[in-house]
Amino acid sequence: MKPFVMSFFAALLLAGCSSSPPAGAEAFYKASLDMLDDVRTGLPAIQASAAEAAEFYCNDPSDPGLTIEGSEWLRSELDHRSGGIMAIVAWWPRETFHGIVLYSLRGGRHVDEDLKTIAYYTDQRNARVYLIGPADLIAQAQQGGANAKGTIVVPATTVEGVSTHDLATVAVSWTWMCEFVSACTRHGKMPVMFQSIKFEPDGMERIKKHTLDPFLPQRRYTKFHDDLTVKPIPAGKLGAEWLAMARKRLVTLHGREMNNIRQAAQWAVDAQTSGGTAYFWSTTHTLGRIGQSEHNPTNFAALPTMPKAGTSPFDHKTLSPNDVVLGIGYDAVVANDPEKLAWFRRSGCKVVLSAATYNPSANQTMPGELFITQPWEFGDADVTVPGYDVNIAPTSGLLAAEIYWMICAEINARTAATSDQ
Repeated sequence: MKPFVMSFFAALLLAGCSSSPPAGAEAFYKASLDMLDDVRTGLPAIQASAAEAAEFYCNDPSDPGLTIEGSEWLRSELDHRSGGIMAIVAWWPRETFHGIVLYSLRGGRHVDEDLKTIAYYTDQRNARVYLIGPADLIAQAQQGGANAKGTIVVPATTVEGVSTHDLATVAVSWTWMCEFVSACTRHGKMPVMFQSIKFEPDGMERIKKHTLDPFLPQRRYTKFHDDLTVKPIPAGKLGAEWLAMARKRLVTLHGREMNNIRQAAQWAVDAQTSGGTAYFWSTTHTLGRIGQSEHNPTNFAALPTMPKAGTSPFDHKTLSPNDVVLGIGYDAVVANDPEKLAWFRRSGCKVVLSAATYNPSANQTMPGELFITQPWEFGDADVTVPGYDVNIAPTSGLLAAEIYWMICAEINARTAATSDQ
């Protein structure tokens, strides 16, 4: 049977009847909403660990710091982020660190390394470690000797062969950060928060104002405001607001972009069945290092190195018309890397791009290309802190990751439906 006929029948199977359970991207989307509900159910436990950490962070005379360890992609998501805590320094040298460590357990081949690093922090640096991960990974770490001050449970499941682990980790982590900030206000302290540098010049001016020593991670930025006060915020308020905004934005994404997400998946299936390759490339905080995750699907290959001008075509892996490239960016996927995009277009491969679109001129696509809009807004911070000058806690990382994993889930469903023919 010809490939396009197979694709047609696969699409019919996936569409099914109204009583059929959701499949593909739709099933992953539903699992994502269920995950947010599970995080909301676990909010009291998140509040408790965040409050415990904040009491130490605000009041201990040793002036403890706050860092992130374990999953590289989570460090990238939380460190130096619009709406994030400025004093978090994910590259803080372990040999000089003292304070609170949020440790995102990686599992798989990293178990022994995780245990060794946690032991170093607790035994050599007297740090307070909070383990982030699913209940089974946390139990495994504790049985292996991890001496954690607390745990932050990630409600993960697997849908269409794609795990919600990393998406849920993003959700749990930002919910915890919101509760940590509100707990600090109940101790009379307000952490200094980043504002997006897209606010010109305010974002950069804010960083300059609160930079103490750019060469000392433990004293790089001001820890707490001394120029304003925020009234105490009750537990649960900010975390619940982030979860509500995350749900709202996922619903918007689903309503606007499912057809494009399904089409992107079909292009990837077509590439793989016609001798081509589906490639992935990202410049976002979460997905830029997602290849290091134990839970990253294998639907896409890493983009090969772009050939340099004047090099022989035999010196590099070229793209072909049978290939497809999925490029997920932040807010200017086209404008940020025009040379790479020109390479895609010269090759004749199919191109799928995604970014926020509050700056349309930075995301001009060509006819025949797919564009998936990320429905987050200018400023990339969705939680209002009463009495504070900027919003906190972004949802962009969650949305970019949702798009990627929905496409992967749809690829798996379509491949399975075709195989059944």
